[in-house]
Amino acid sequence: MNTIIEDIANAIMFTIIYFTYIAINPSTKGIVFRLDDTNQRIFSYQSIIAFIKFPFTRQGIKTMWLPRNLDINYAFLLTVFIGVYKMLKK
Repeated sequence: MNTIIEDIANAIMFTIIYFTYIAINPSTKGIVFRLDDTNQRIFSYQSIIAFIKFPFTRQGIKTMWLPRNLDINYAFLLTVFIGVYKMLKK
């Protein structure tokens, strides 16, 4: 049971670091923080959820799985992170 909680905590930590990277990456501006109707910057959870799902859409399959886009592909990076984490944990 303790390893499940540890795995979830590490996945959450990875997700926070990933979206910090996405927020500061010049090629992905406007995913985490967007301007609302009053021109104020807001945290956009809907954009984050859409960005996580995008690699599994028809257009996302064509673009997000290219080598140049793997650094912003959440599904790919989370899978690599879990694999490396499990290998190092042994």
